[in-house]
Formats: sequence, structure tokens, C-alpha cells
Amino acid sequence: MTSEPYQITQDKLLTPEEVEALLLTCKRLAKSDLAHGRKVWLTRYLMVHLACAGGLRASEIAWLRVGDFQGAGPRPLLMVRRAGGRRHRVVHLGPRLAEHIQDYLRVREITWGEQLSPQELLLPGRGGRPYSTAALCFSFRKAAEAARLAWPCSLRKARHFYSAFLLAKTDDLRYVQTQLGHANQSMTILYRDLAPLTNHRLTQELIW
Repeated sequence: MTSEPYQITQDKLLTPEEVEALLLTCKRLAKSDLAHGRKVWLTRYLMVHLACAGGLRASEIAWLRVGDFQGAGPRPLLMVRRAGGRRHRVVHLGPRLAEHIQDYLRVREITWGEQLSPQELLLPGRGGRPYSTAALCFSFRKAAEAARLAWPCSLRKARHFYSAFLLAKTDDLRYVQTQLGHANQSMTILYRDLAPLTNHRLTQELIW
């Protein structure tokens, strides 16, 4: 008995409008937390942004370190470690996500008084340890609830959103495969012709 081939359909993607609602909600609540000396939504906002505009898996977000971000130069980069299949890869970042990471690091150093080393986790959990993937997925769901998005709304859907629209924009299977950390193009090609033809302007603003 053969199993059905894995498929990705449009209902497994977040829409540009859903991503916009997520990011705006997280940004508003992060500003409130910053004003009141809290940290939860500042961390959650960056986690959601990394998933939606970087296509990172929960496990990859958990293990990012401060030194993995290279914001200098014309093309900001993020070294993603412990990626799928234990591979490392370099992910190119859009200017909005790169600026968000820089702002978050400034808050940690200036507002929270942390002395950051390159080996520090970018998003440290309790006791400075990495978040579990379950904890990050739960946090993403809390963000979706705050944005009043329909269930199910998952971190995986955010990655699918990024993947489909990146392929639609570039039409470059090799580049998208590298960005996503796929072992081969048979997975990457599943995203072809999956992004809706509408609202590419909004998507451009959200990701790049």
C-alpha cells in the first residue's frame, strides 16, 4: 500500500492580510510591553516576524544566536544553524526584518542592560536556555489569537506563506531551496503556482 504524496495547498498558507494582521498586532503589543517593562510580546513579535518574513522553522528560531545575524553591508544575512537535516545555511533578509532584529538587540542592550556576546541566544527562554519548538508554536498561536485569525493558524503556515511568495517573486528554485534549507528541489517545487495572484504589493511590503 503506497502512501499519498505530500502536497501543499493554498489552505495551508497564511494570506498576506493574515500576515499583516499578525505583524501589526504583535508590533502594537510589543510597544505596550516595552512601555510597561515587560518582555513577552517583544520576543513574540520577533519570532513571528522571523517565521513570516524569513521562513524559519521553530527549531531554527530556537537556536539562533546573536552572532548569527550580520546586519552590516547591503545584504543582511542570518546564519541558520541546526537546520533541517543538521545542515547550516545562510538566509538573506529583507530590510524590515533586519531592522527589526537590530532594534530588538538595542532594546536588550540599552533598555534591559544585557551584555550580549555573539554566542548569546537571539531569543533566550527561561534561564537563558533555548525555547522548545512546542513553546514557540504555542507562542505563535497566542499571537494568532490576539490578531483574531481563524483557527488553525500555525508557524508552519507562516513558513509556507513565505516559501510560496518567495518562489512566485523569484521563480528561482535553487535560490528558494537554499533559503528554505530543503534537501532537494522536490520539496521546493511544491510551492510553484501556489501563491495567489492578488496582493503581491502587500506581500512585497511584508517580506522585503
